[in-house]
Amino acid sequence: MRPRKPEGDNSSANENWRQLCTSLLAERDRLLGRVSRVTEENKLLKKSLGTLLREELPINKMELLSQFGSEPSLPELIAELEKAME
Repeated sequence: MRPRKPEGDNSSANENWRQLCTSLLAERDRLLGRVSRVTEENKLLKKSLGTLLREELPINKMELLSQFGSEPSLPELIAELEKAME
């Protein structure tokens, strides 16, 4: 649907449309820049998180095996390891 033709001076109406379009184009450019910055920040955060999650935990296999059948249970051990990672 096209905007209604304004009454009165066409040059004034055209100038108003030009200003509106200029304003909208500037807003679009600002938002595209923001999307670009947020996208880059997201990539960096994902990379950082991946690095943190790849870190090896110092787990002594013999110590874990010696506790098999005694305390702590596997869910408790996992909870302890998760707490240690925080």
